[in-house]
Amino acid sequence: ATTEIYTLSLHDALPIFAHKRWCDGELRSNSVTTKEKKWEEEDLSKTINVLADTIGTLDGDIAALQDSIAEEKRQVKHASEDREAANKEFQQTVADQRATVVILNKVLKRLEAVYAPGAKDEKAKALLQRKAMILFGAPEEPAGFGGDYKKQSSGGVLGLIEMTIADAERLQKETLAAEQVQQTDYEALVKDASAQIAADSEAITAKKGEKATAEVSKAEAEASYEGVTTELANLASYATALHTSCDFVLKNFDVTQKARADEMVALEDAKAILSGADFK
Repeated sequence: ATTEIYTLSLHDALPIFAHKRWCDGELRSNSVTTKEKKWEEEDLSKTINVLADTIGTLDGDIAALQDSIAEEKRQVKHASEDREAANKEFQQTVADQRATVVILNKVLKRLEAVYAPGAKDEKAKALLQRKAMILFGAPEEPAGFGGDYKKQSSGGVLGLIEMTIADAERLQKETLAAEQVQQTDYEALVKDASAQIAADSEAITAKKGEKATAEVSKAEAEASYEGVTTELANLASYATALHTSCDFVLKNFDVTQKARADEMVALEDAKAILSGADFK
């Protein structure tokens, strides 16, 4: 009978030890896992914020590049309109000056026939001399008051016509030179703008690729963040259940152990007393 009482008490104590060990292990594991998940949650939160900033920066860069392309196109459009207007003016100016030269040459020939019919060779020499003087900016000698009236009239009128012709021809050359400079500048502007637009377009493509990659990474980080948040919630719920199951055992374990020990001592005493009774 004494042996049965002792064995029953020992077996009754074993589940308490096992329960305590299980509670200690589960609570420790829950605490460690919770800390790890919280660190993971913090890291994921930082990653999401960094990726969000990166996406925002890329959006700003793309918008700036698109504005740059629009501005380059606007400048090319305005330059093309200005070039077209300048070219029309150039064509009209050249046409007017050529027509002027043609008309004045016809007038000059008719006047030469009237004022100097027998002096073509001398006139040719004088014409060359006047053109040279005009081109080099040297002033002509003023016409004298003596001599034949027709000669004076011829020199004044014909000289004026020749000067006008030379001016028209010089204006043609200057207009042609200015037109060539403007056309060269326009072509350089268009070339530079095209190169800049191409570079900006390539940069936009690259940044859109970076943005797409960042968006995918951000979506993955957000999904992981949600998963970790769920795991933390589950760990918190499990911790609550553990405390419900284990707090009493853990809190009263020492008391229980003392009671068990006292019980064991009492059983030993009882056993000794009973053994003595049997011996007698």
